Amino acid sequence: MIVSLLGASRTEAAGRKILAIGSNVGLPDDEPLRHAAEDARRTADALTELAGPEPPEVRLLLDPSPADVLGALSSFASSTRASGSDAVIVYFSGHGDEEALHLGGALLPLDQLRRALNAIDVPLKIVIIDACRTSARNKGLAVGPVFSVAPALGQYRGLVTVMASGPGESAQESSRLRGGVFTHFLVSGLRGAADRDGDHRVTLSEVYDFAHARTLARSVAQAGLVQRPEIKIELEGSGPLVLTWLDPARSRLHLPAAADAHFYVYEKGSDALAAEAWGRPDGETTLALPSGRFVVHRQQGASHAVAEVSLAFGGDQQLSRATFAEIAPEEVALRRGGVTLQKSALALMGGVLGDTDQRRGGSFGVRLLRQWRALVWGASLRLAALAGETTFNKVETRDFDGSLFAGWQWAGSHLTMHALAGLTGRLERMRLRDRAALAPEAAHVSHDELTVGAGPEVRLGATLPLSLHAGFLVEVGGRSVAFRQRQDRGAGEGAADEGSRLVVSHELGVDLGLVLSF
Repeated sequence: MIVSLLGASRTEAAGRKILAIGSNVGLPDDEPLRHAAEDARRTADALTELAGPEPPEVRLLLDPSPADVLGALSSFASSTRASGSDAVIVYFSGHGDEEALHLGGALLPLDQLRRALNAIDVPLKIVIIDACRTSARNKGLAVGPVFSVAPALGQYRGLVTVMASGPGESAQESSRLRGGVFTHFLVSGLRGAADRDGDHRVTLSEVYDFAHARTLARSVAQAGLVQRPEIKIELEGSGPLVLTWLDPARSRLHLPAAADAHFYVYEKGSDALAAEAWGRPDGETTLALPSGRFVVHRQQGASHAVAEVSLAFGGDQQLSRATFAEIAPEEVALRRGGVTLQKSALALMGGVLGDTDQRRGGSFGVRLLRQWRALVWGASLRLAALAGETTFNKVETRDFDGSLFAGWQWAGSHLTMHALAGLTGRLERMRLRDRAALAPEAAHVSHDELTVGAGPEVRLGATLPLSLHAGFLVEVGGRSVAFRQRQDRGAGEGAADEGSRLVVSHELGVDLGLVLSF
């Protein structure tokens, strides 16, 4: 599959060009990878969102053929002549060996890839490769010897190649990270975790140092296998080579200054890490994140604490030590992004409804729910007014319902969904107005009846978060209420009373409302 993201390009500006390649499928004898495509998406998103003042031209290729990759580079070469771009960044995650990339069952020789890059007339080319460098061909690529990164680079020309592993080493994937270990720290670094001087700019030197140190430590701790990223630099120039800018980001999370504090950031409802950072003792750490809701786990020595964050519509969120609530380490290890600190929710709802007797009307209600993990329970009160007609009467009802609920709720990064089932008790006041054509003098006569009933109720809904404590609710629900009703043929004095009968009313409604969490 090939995905092209070109909306961010402008031919009159000297922006960067970014090609992100994720190939889960290599040669027939290569074991398929699980997360290469996700790694390519995450890297492309970070480089695009934090590209600075000039929007880049971005292409995302998922499981492409060699011809697809060469075609994308060729189009970059053509458009560069018109736009005057200043850099090309190529990211690759997939299978390979010392001489070629493995793409969709075919080989793309590295020499051919380099010739395609050389044809692009830009001063700077950066190639980032998350691949093994083993002879077993599980996932691998080897490019050149080891070089150390220069401390300051800037107005420059040349080629930079960053590799996820050293010669003979494996590039590890992690189910917890849902991606490669190196790419996880690369993206975290690009989003601000690598900004060690706090200037809200992430340089090549910063992100490489961060990804190298963290990949090495995590690979040994996680699998007992050493993975040491390497870099090859062929550059002329000086000054900082900035890869990402944090200030223009739509959503930013500011972590408090803290020595020896390790921050894990999960998307709400997910068990995969969205970012990872370490506190700085001399100032806050800023992470530029996508919009959404997040759970932040802070580990500092033996202390574990969590905070919930909403960046649903962008903006800045400042966390302090007081924002975090202490939590048992086994709870956060089990729940991760499913940790919920706001365990109660008050909903104010209003909507429209109708029943099987062709009555229509409106309702207003209030509901309180408590949550324990994915389970919720609570109660609601509702007032409703409906009107309709039968053969002999105009019917008006006023309902007062009380309900007890239990159900399931899932909270994600951009949406909370729930399903509830419960038992409803009803107090109903019904007014019948005679509309018989042969008795106009009795048309003003009415009959009021008060009844009670009960029955089951189900509700399905979704909440769009507006902030950490508020959300917009949309809900559909249905209920069946059984009660005894007097059966007559009119409301006048001459009406024929036929006793009472058991009536079951089926209702369906739609509600909108405001949810307040606490």
